[in-house]
Amino acid sequence: MPVTSSVLLAGGRYSGKSWLLALLLIRASAPVEQGGHGAAFRGLLLRSDLAGLLKISELIRDLIGAIYGSAATYKRAERCWHFPTGGELRLGHLGDEASAAKTQGLDYTVLGLDDAGLIPPELVRRTMTGLRCADPSITPVAYVTANPGNRHSALWARVLSEAPAGFPTVFSCQEMGGRPWIVSRSNLFDNLALNVEQRDDYIELLKARANGNRSIEQAEIHGRWDAISGGFFANLDAARIRVPDGHWAAPSRYAWAGQLREQVNAAQAWLAMDWGGGASPTWCGLAIQLNGEIVMDYCLKLEAGSLLLLDEVHTARQGLSGQIDVERATGVDDTHTITEKIRRMCEAWHMGAEQIPLCRRIIDAAAGARTGSRHGSIAAELSAAGLAWTASSKGRRADGWQVLSKLFRHAGQGQPGLFVSERCNYWWQTVPILPVHRNDLTDLEGPDHAADATRYLAVQVFGAGIGSIKPGLRNY
Repeated sequence: MPVTSSVLLAGGRYSGKSWLLALLLIRASAPVEQGGHGAAFRGLLLRSDLAGLLKISELIRDLIGAIYGSAATYKRAERCWHFPTGGELRLGHLGDEASAAKTQGLDYTVLGLDDAGLIPPELVRRTMTGLRCADPSITPVAYVTANPGNRHSALWARVLSEAPAGFPTVFSCQEMGGRPWIVSRSNLFDNLALNVEQRDDYIELLKARANGNRSIEQAEIHGRWDAISGGFFANLDAARIRVPDGHWAAPSRYAWAGQLREQVNAAQAWLAMDWGGGASPTWCGLAIQLNGEIVMDYCLKLEAGSLLLLDEVHTARQGLSGQIDVERATGVDDTHTITEKIRRMCEAWHMGAEQIPLCRRIIDAAAGARTGSRHGSIAAELSAAGLAWTASSKGRRADGWQVLSKLFRHAGQGQPGLFVSERCNYWWQTVPILPVHRNDLTDLEGPDHAADATRYLAVQVFGAGIGSIKPGLRNY
């Protein structure tokens, strides 16, 4: 019988994932009596770049030649293999809107995505809508390879987080609409095709690329997919930084033993926003700076002076199952609707957004750029909607990340740090797993909207002196 579960091959570098992906595709092209899709097989294999596509195309060619010989033919102009069973396998790349448009309207029974952590999630989801077949005996499936720490690995990290521990087992993946999936984890040491010398050479290459970053080594050599390994913020310990929802209406409020409510007020509050605009989400966080220490009922201590992110609003799309598309905005939010969302968030904590001092409402400086809109800039539009903002300090992103890293390191260790409520769902789905920038080890990449806004806040509070304003900051 043909397989009915999609497969995520999640591992480190050189673990043989692409080989297994190719074998799964060829197996699906087999006759039905051999467990394939037979004449109904319509395969589509995609990578984000043409160079990578060429490499796996050569692998596919060798396997097809070994199995089908001259009975399988390749049409170069179409990048399409035709099998003697009547099935077809097309090859292409998927990295932008133009390449995605070429797959629209196609029906396929098997979708292969190689190195899917480099493909934007919205393109992945759009392409998966083509998984359909008129034959009721065939269940269309996806075969995916992904490495931790790539720009778009967050989507696959969430799939992996749903998978049962231990031996690969079929499970209903909510991130993928409840369809059956199997996750297989691997690392460099699982690749038995490598001899010891080759393996050691690869390890040295990967260590050189990591440039001393232990978390990158763990991700690429050992295939670590936990929330921290492979991320830019290697010192972000969720066990110390993540705190229960402290709202007085939340079930977890008991953990705060009533200590939080007395500190939540507009005089101690901050708003920090990163304006997305266009297709990118906007994110705004509500934070307070503690004027006294808080000891949780499980003994975690939040030192006086620490920042606590209480709540968030964002404009990211949500799927039918509630999952967040962290890189794609709803497309319907504007300055007015976002301002209203911020007001409602503040009101839920019994304070007015306008009561928070203007110098404590921080937005990215780029929001002040003149865009040709009716009021001249996004910041002016927000002010016209009833909530004015102060521009964030300009400076090197790397310096801001250092401030954040220092706060993560200090949290729960006897010094003022940064703590984040579990209520901040978008923050937790992005910041801990943002990867190191592929071309700049001092920076990160990926959906950094929550990270950027938190950086503005951290620099404003700690980088310029607690509660102080740097000369030259603009009010909008």
